[in-house]
Amino acid sequence: MNRSDLEERTRVDRLFDVYGALLTEKQRIAFQMHQDEDLSLAESAELLNMTRQGVHDLYNRAKARLVKLENLLGFADIEQRYNDCLVKLMEICKESRVDLPEDLVLEIKKLTGLEIEEEEE
Repeated sequence: MNRSDLEERTRVDRLFDVYGALLTEKQRIAFQMHQDEDLSLAESAELLNMTRQGVHDLYNRAKARLVKLENLLGFADIEQRYNDCLVKLMEICKESRVDLPEDLVLEIKKLTGLEIEEEEE
């Protein structure tokens, strides 16, 4: 898998995290099987009792819907910018030797889903 394929897969996974609940149940299942569980279309088709083409169509419709929702609403982009700002805030505080309350640091880590390295003193 080349870099652009990996970036696209990561982007679509992120869109699924944000908008997956807005897909139909069948689209959601087909998408998860193919994208998250890395099953082939044929394997997914067998498990769903569908044709390979049917699973392919469901997956493509799900992916197109996720992209359309992001283009219309932009929530994934907003969330990413928000997380970037929180990480930047942590970096600035760390560089300035500002001690944030531990509960705030934990909340920022939870919101961003990132582990911020603790500075050893």
